[in-house]
Amino acid sequence: MSTTDTKTDVDNLLRFSAILPDFTDWLDRMAADSALAARTLSFSRRAYGPAPRQWVETAPGNGVGAVVPVMLHGGYWRALRAENHRFTLPALAGLGPVVGNLEYRLMPGARMDDLVSDVAAGLRAVLASIDTHHTLLPIGHSAGAHLALAALEAHPDLAARITGIVSISGVFDLDLVSRSFLQEELCLDATEIARFTLTEAPAVRTLFLAGSRETAPFRDRAWALAATRNMARALRITPCHHMNILHATLTATAPLVPVLSDWLAGQDVPENLEVIIP
Repeated sequence: MSTTDTKTDVDNLLRFSAILPDFTDWLDRMAADSALAARTLSFSRRAYGPAPRQWVETAPGNGVGAVVPVMLHGGYWRALRAENHRFTLPALAGLGPVVGNLEYRLMPGARMDDLVSDVAAGLRAVLASIDTHHTLLPIGHSAGAHLALAALEAHPDLAARITGIVSISGVFDLDLVSRSFLQEELCLDATEIARFTLTEAPAVRTLFLAGSRETAPFRDRAWALAATRNMARALRITPCHHMNILHATLTATAPLVPVLSDWLAGQDVPENLEVIIP
């Protein structure tokens, strides 16, 4: 999109509550399914800062490798809760010995730099709780995908203990975001936009996922970022949109898990993964 597009044009790409008729249904399902998942996992919570939202939780996994997946939720940096993303954790627990779930502060009470620092601190807290030969696999959805990549860019020393990053329906263009309805709440300034708009993939292997029914900014920017490094890949998830892609890939038969296992083992990934919306 060009900078001359109107706020309405941009809102029509980003306001999922208006774009998707089932938006609220998926939010309700996330909460309900996460409550069920919490009964199957035994969580240990660790604070990484004094604020109420500065915490990570881990649970035992059942995978045979040394990779520790860590979920980072979305919400356009100003909403949603890590607890309501626990529904992804039973499937992710199959990737390694431990699974993590990371919470962070929200804007506008905190600034973007604070959120990025929270994610880095949360990842370090997970590292402090696991064996030294284990590595992390941050898995971010929407704003969580942006924060995972931004944290690694701002804290490159983390790369030594990160085996890869999985970006699901990431949002990376903060200039576009600043021209939308979100700006009234986020109050992004020019420095934040310039510093945290992502223009290339991180220097670790990264898998960019987007649903075939995503709006253009989520598909196009992910594919553009994937093209900036040889170690990055892009995977289209058909027929998903922004709100059902996690359920379709990381619940029921969890079709994304074997793809991730193959990718972590050094195999290439397909360009398209067809799934059933559960």
